[in-house]
Amino acid sequence: MPAATPCIPTCCSTPQPVQVPGSQGNSSITVTTANFVIPAIGATVLIPCADTSWFKAFKNLFISDGADIANFLVTAVNSATSFTGKFLGFVGDTAPGATVNAGALVVPGVGDFTVPFDLDLLTAFTDNSGGTKSDTIAASLAKQTITLGPFSMALLVNSQIWELALPFNFLVNSAIFRCDIAITTGAKAATFTTRINAVNTTGGVITVAGAYATGATQAGTAISGTNVGTAGQTLESIVSGVTTFIEGYGHLEMTITNTDLTATLAAIAFKLNQLRTALRHQ
Repeated sequence: MPAATPCIPTCCSTPQPVQVPGSQGNSSITVTTANFVIPAIGATVLIPCADTSWFKAFKNLFISDGADIANFLVTAVNSATSFTGKFLGFVGDTAPGATVNAGALVVPGVGDFTVPFDLDLLTAFTDNSGGTKSDTIAASLAKQTITLGPFSMALLVNSQIWELALPFNFLVNSAIFRCDIAITTGAKAATFTTRINAVNTTGGVITVAGAYATGATQAGTAISGTNVGTAGQTLESIVSGVTTFIEGYGHLEMTITNTDLTATLAAIAFKLNQLRTALRHQ
């Protein structure tokens, strides 16, 4: 604090302040005193350095010898001249396995790693779905069945088309005919060919021939190609080879995959796994 100097004839009567220096704190900077190897991300290594007096647990430290750089989390201050650090592997950090030479600069990094209070305010989900928890997204999640029809078998004519425009990118997986009202008269036939925007898929041909009980099905041939559609295109079936049926009703069931949905699910899973990896390295 300012100290008053005694007044002499030549000085003024107002006490003059004199600055008294205070005690100096330790500098938040030090250097390593021996070589060390950068461990795997999330693994720890003992790092010797000149001064750990300003270190504290869970503090982020940035270390660089001019060639290699690495961010570490202090997991333990072992002594006045060494600490244990967990490699964080931030973007830009040198890959594990590199040797950081003695004399590398050690300075504070981005700060302390603590959980923000705001995370405690997030409300947890309540799961009333009855579903089974899994680490795998089911391949069937984006599949759905599109129905074309129903139609009277007696009214079928060659080149008749059933079509439905889909508002998303899609993949056609299979096609079947299902009988709604029994076809009892034999020696009758019709062929249904699956198409996308007037282009036949490879496979997906359904041959309906003979009698069918109510609920009976007739599978189409396996679909192996030309089965990719874009948003706004039509999923279709065209009939040919019709011989006149006397009775019966039926419809077509097309199994498709919504590829917009599969892409979205894959993106969400990818980002969540990145987040999980990042959090595990804290």
